[in-house]
Amino acid sequence: MGFNFKKVEITGCLPLVGILTLATSGSELGNGAVISNPTTNEKLGIDYADMYFRHIIMNLKYTMSVSRYHSASGAIDIFSHLLEQYFTNHRSLLSNHLCEAVMKTVVHNAPLVLSNPQDYNARAEMMWSASLANNGILSLGDDYSGWSCHAIEHELSAYYDLTHGVGLAIVIPAWMEFVLND
Repeated sequence: MGFNFKKVEITGCLPLVGILTLATSGSELGNGAVISNPTTNEKLGIDYADMYFRHIIMNLKYTMSVSRYHSASGAIDIFSHLLEQYFTNHRSLLSNHLCEAVMKTVVHNAPLVLSNPQDYNARAEMMWSASLANNGILSLGDDYSGWSCHAIEHELSAYYDLTHGVGLAIVIPAWMEFVLND
């Protein structure tokens, strides 16, 4: 049974509690969500100022059973969030340096997680990186870059059986090549 999306003004929400099971989108520190309707192939993002979690359980033990595929996909999603904040028109030196540090952390730890899913420290670094990549602090002092990669990927995974990070891995290189041509 499907449901219909319609634009409505959000006027409030119940207190939210999150249990992190995968280091990926950083949604634990964000105020957005994605709602999918596979019947109509719609995948739409929403955000609301009061939609932050009131309580978050971030226990790394819940991430130890995540597959290599989903761990790699999560790393790509984290990196995508960082790229979107890094490449802006107005750049803050401090924000750029913070983004670079988190990017280096992801590049260093993603292979460690993939080679040893039980590596507590590498998973902790990935979880912290995901949280930082999406909470807005790394883009303070910068203009919003307006990358369309996430929106394009949502369209892909609304129609095809793609994990979000895999879709981003397909979209980002093509998007960057297109932008560089301008």
